[in-house]
Amino acid sequence: MPASTHDIEVVELFEKFGALGRVLVPPSKTIAIVEFLELNEAKIAFRKLAYSKFKNVPLFLEWAPLE
Repeated sequence: MPASTHDIEVVELFEKFGALGRVLVPPSKTIAIVEFLELNEAKIAFRKLAYSKFKNVPLFLEWAPLE
């Protein structure tokens, strides 16, 4: 993600797919961790957003390890 990204932009991008738990954006703002409360909603968001453009850069999404 571009370093100019604000936390609320990440929330707005993902929350349209379902209820979010935590959204973590470190000070560098070049990465974010988004937690969905429902697995199916996370899967839909992943399919819709993976490699899509966000502020003119592609989003590279990964699943977090379970533990």
